[in-house]
Amino acid sequence: EGQTLTLTATIDPEMATDKTVIWSTSDEEVATVEEGVVTAVKAGQAVITAKTTNGLSANCNVTVTAQVIEPTGISLDKTEASIVEGQTLTLTATIDPELATDKTVIWSTSDEEVATVEDGVVTAVKAGQAVITAKTTNGLSATCNVTVTTQVIQADGITLDVTETDLMEGETLKLTATISPAETTDKSVTWTSSNVEVATVSDGVVTALKPGEVIITASTVNGLTASCHITVIEKEPEVILVSEIIITPESVEALPGTEVQLEATVFPAEATNPSLEWSTSDAKVATVDESGLVKIISEGRAVITAIATDGSGVTAQCIVDGLTGIEVLLMQEGNADIFDMRGILIKKNADRSEISSLPNGVYILRIQGKTYKILKR
Repeated sequence: EGQTLTLTATIDPEMATDKTVIWSTSDEEVATVEEGVVTAVKAGQAVITAKTTNGLSANCNVTVTAQVIEPTGISLDKTEASIVEGQTLTLTATIDPELATDKTVIWSTSDEEVATVEDGVVTAVKAGQAVITAKTTNGLSATCNVTVTTQVIQADGITLDVTETDLMEGETLKLTATISPAETTDKSVTWTSSNVEVATVSDGVVTALKPGEVIITASTVNGLTASCHITVIEKEPEVILVSEIIITPESVEALPGTEVQLEATVFPAEATNPSLEWSTSDAKVATVDESGLVKIISEGRAVITAIATDGSGVTAQCIVDGLTGIEVLLMQEGNADIFDMRGILIKKNADRSEISSLPNGVYILRIQGKTYKILKR
């Protein structure tokens, strides 16, 4: 195609008077001829004929073949592209020169798990990157770097598991936000408090700070919101129970008619309710008033008890002994030798308990060189 060929006609005899040659072609769309110069037009076959004026002729069968023009370049309408999973993108390849004989394009992808390509149509498979290549049959190539992004599904709703509640100062509450649909691409939530002096919120955890009302709001990235109304209540004072009571003195020995003030120390010192209730095991021997004042009424023993009134059940006790005159005497002077009224020694160097165990009666006591006549009853 496009080429020329010159045919030469020879007329016999050489001395012929008229050597004029008339040229013709059987198919001018395939080949033309003028004065023996054949021009190839397009692929096909044509018969070129040379005639003399007296009708003699000769033929040449001409076969015209297609001209082969190799591609010199290839380019794509996009060299960088970004598409979402599931979407498609059509790439257009341009081969130079425009008259190139073979404009076949061979398409390929660097990663079929990210993107596939067929006849220039790229299909995004999953998030990632892939290089789409277009090649000519003679090895020229052009590429497009394709980035596949995750499909974005917007939230269409948000709810909280709690919409109204009360909290005490210092308490915390974990709020849970549910975003719909479940396939939403970005489920991140922004938390805010309408009054950070009343309550704060972080990742859905609300911390109550002081009495008041507050609105806790959860927001999606596309602006949808849900809220919880919280009333913060004043915290009740912490109750610190009594853990120990110490009474001083721990024991009392005195004659009837004696008054002794007991002192009670409550632990810990920060106990919420340090008040005590006093009682006696035998009011005939000793009594006690609400201040811990003990009055010894008669001889004998009584247990004075102080009990915490805060419900802790903690108690402390003081042993009170109402003494006889003899016991007091022995306390003051020491042990004694005991005689009956006839002067017979009953017990030498007797202590209080031994005298207390004597039968009722009259006795003579010798204490440190002193003599006492006593009546035990």
